[in-house]
Amino acid sequence: MVVGHTWVADIVKKLFVVGIILLLVGLSIPSTGRVMEQSSGNIITVDNEGDGDFTSIKQALNNANQGSGTYYEHDIDVMKEGITLQGISHELGNGNDTGKPFVDGEGNNVVFLVYAINVTIDNFHIENEAGVAGSNIALAQSANGCTLSNNDLANTVMSSIWVESSNNKIFNNNISHSTMRNGIGFYMTSRYNFVSGNNISNVEDGIKLWSSNNNTVTGNKVSNCTRFGIEVASDGNYIEGNSIEYNKNGIHMYGADYNSILNNNLMNNDVNVRYIFEIPGLIKMIRSNRFDGNYWDDWIGIGPKLIWGLVWLIGIPVFDIDWHPVRKPYDI
Repeated sequence: MVVGHTWVADIVKKLFVVGIILLLVGLSIPSTGRVMEQSSGNIITVDNEGDGDFTSIKQALNNANQGSGTYYEHDIDVMKEGITLQGISHELGNGNDTGKPFVDGEGNNVVFLVYAINVTIDNFHIENEAGVAGSNIALAQSANGCTLSNNDLANTVMSSIWVESSNNKIFNNNISHSTMRNGIGFYMTSRYNFVSGNNISNVEDGIKLWSSNNNTVTGNKVSNCTRFGIEVASDGNYIEGNSIEYNKNGIHMYGADYNSILNNNLMNNDVNVRYIFEIPGLIKMIRSNRFDGNYWDDWIGIGPKLIWGLVWLIGIPVFDIDWHPVRKPYDI
């Protein structure tokens, strides 16, 4: 793994090695990585075969001012802003590493825990988080403006990605097999995050928006979730152009207002939308959420699509409406 910046050739090479080390600390499959410190231009490489500056991601991060391999690491705290952890899928030295750096969390709570702003984690294979409150990658409340991209995240007990911060970009990740929680979970004050192009399957809840407002979720494929494909328990979110298939419940709306659910495919779910209103929802028989232009495999093909729900604890039926359902699924 390498950390990337621009210095003299020999310094760049050495820093590149430190970056490779960072990648190796957390992987369990041969791969190469680099750590880039945007503020200083340093490149540190991490390589588990000794072809870098360090052989562990933690060591590399501790030595940063701001490949391939198998790394058995967890509790990797990223506390310096502007750091880029870049997985490299080819060998940097004389070893035989191939593929994304594989970080094995060895069944502990958290693999990567980010506290700093503007951190990027890209092109890793991360598995085996098994703590009761853990995740493969967690963004703390202070970790705003981060990017999580092109990672393969699998085999967790809790959440693959857990976010408590804002203005992050999470895109093009492959996420699967989380037994108790989410593929991607947003909690409390997470706002203005952009979630796109992720492939999420075989988890409990695919994407969870929990008291997290004004996020954009677009172009994701969410399937085979044992509870909810996408759960919206927040306000003002934009859910557009997603493929939501083969889940127990495609979308779960709970006490949610002013969300836009547009141009999604909802098909082959046990229930396409599970709609639970809080008691104040009794006042509004038609909610303030906007459903429009979605494909529903249970639509009768004439008129608008009614989306029925119940008021929590009382059981009185209420409803919402997709005024313009489409006849054919979108190519997502």
